[in-house]
Amino acid sequence: MIGDIIGYIVIGAIIGAVARLALPGKQAIGWAATIIIGIIGAFIGGMIVSALSDKDHNIIAFIVSVIVAAVGVSLYAGMQARRVGGSSAGGLSGSSRTR
Repeated sequence: MIGDIIGYIVIGAIIGAVARLALPGKQAIGWAATIIIGIIGAFIGGMIVSALSDKDHNIIAFIVSVIVAAVGVSLYAGMQARRVGGSSAGGLSGSSRTR
């Protein structure tokens, strides 16, 4: 069970990082948001592939997961960029410095 959770976090981090690399420009989000969005993207991508196919398609699930996570990273980065006031140190920024 603990091994599975650690595995999901690692895979989520990889998917989140690949999603951030796939997007042009710099995203103003931290490592914690990247991991969480990656985990959510992996879950949703896996669900989409399993709903559309009865076979195990790991590569297709990975690609769909990266696409879903890229959309999530883009949406979250856009929300962070539009946020007015307050400190950027809170939330899921993964950073303790203020801007």
